[in-house]
This record gives sequence, structure tokens and C-alpha cells, in this order.
Amino acid sequence: MLFLMNSQVIDIGDPRTTLRETANQLTEIPFQQLSTAHAVSLGQALFFHCPDDKKPMPGALQALGALISEYTDANAALFVKPPNAQAAQQVQIRLAEVQLPVIANLFQLQKRQPLSPALVNNSVWACAA
Repeated sequence: MLFLMNSQVIDIGDPRTTLRETANQLTEIPFQQLSTAHAVSLGQALFFHCPDDKKPMPGALQALGALISEYTDANAALFVKPPNAQAAQQVQIRLAEVQLPVIANLFQLQKRQPLSPALVNNSVWACAA
């Protein structure tokens, strides 16, 4: 399964299997006890603590994508850390269910070069508003 995390499409495979195998990269809570609320708070913490010029580790992104898709209908998430954020709870989040042809096209484009935030915004978030 493809999942759009900010401006990167990741293949999360079977979400339940991926979650079972990678949840420990996000939290010490057993994956069977995770919920939608955990997906939001763990995502906010992940992007809050990640330096602005870096992306979170791929395994953590896979785990987060699997967690979100397991408990919501979303296959896309946007986490935005405001410049003056003082706490993880200030990281803003948007979830969306992107049509498969759109996310597949973005995945193919990403194989040639990194996706620009403008392209992702125009393809996904502007339509989801």
C-alpha cells in the first residue's frame, strides 16, 4: 500500500504487518494497544523532534503510515511544524484519502526525483481542502 507522508510517497506494504514489525521505531507501547490518538500524537512528536532540514528515519515513517492507515481511511498525512512551535502538540496535522491513480503517479514521479512540496500541495492538499 502506498502512503503519502508530507512530500514523500512510501510503500508501507500490508499496514498490519508493517505496524507489527516497525511500531517499536515509534513507541514502546505494544502495537496491539495503539489507536488513532496514538497515531496523531506519535506523528506530532516525530515531526516536532526532527530537525527542519531532515526527514524522519524511513522505518519510523513506515510505522507511522501503517498506524494511520490501520485506524483511519487516510492514505496521506501532512504534519506541519510551525516555526515557533514549543511543543509537539503544536504540530498541525491533516489526513486525506487520496485516489489511487494520484498517489501512484506521485510514486512514479518520485522515482525520478524528489517530489516538491508545491507539486504535492497542488495534487493532494489543494483538492482535499
